Amino acid sequence: MRTVWVAGARHTMTSRASAGDVQPTLWARVVRETLAAAGRSGLDADALRRTLGLQPAELADPDARLPLPCIYALLELCTQQAGDELAPLRIVSSVSPDAFDALGLLAMTSATVEEAMLDVKSRRWFDHRIADAT
Repeated sequence: MRTVWVAGARHTMTSRASAGDVQPTLWARVVRETLAAAGRSGLDADALRRTLGLQPAELADPDARLPLPCIYALLELCTQQAGDELAPLRIVSSVSPDAFDALGLLAMTSATVEEAMLDVKSRRWFDHRIADAT
């Protein structure tokens, strides 16, 4: 575990999510892919990463988790660096759904958000994808 500073607050980064986590987290790879998208849009991704207090090796771990406020802080920093309130929308729209694993697959294979949520709730989504794979 390691402490990172996000939006002036101290947060703990873990290598994996656990049942004892008391704060919401997200995959570090989501932040990594968002930083890459920010770089492709012309922003200084390394400066954004350093401001968040993150090391490249931490973002490379496919199972690492970061505090959820990290992504919000990143999007705020993108707004500031770009001088454009719409910059985060353009940046996240170019992040591949692959960064979100099963959630990204669900988003790509459902006609609507409602359908996706109903499939998850009923677990039909997993049954269909497993049947399609065999």
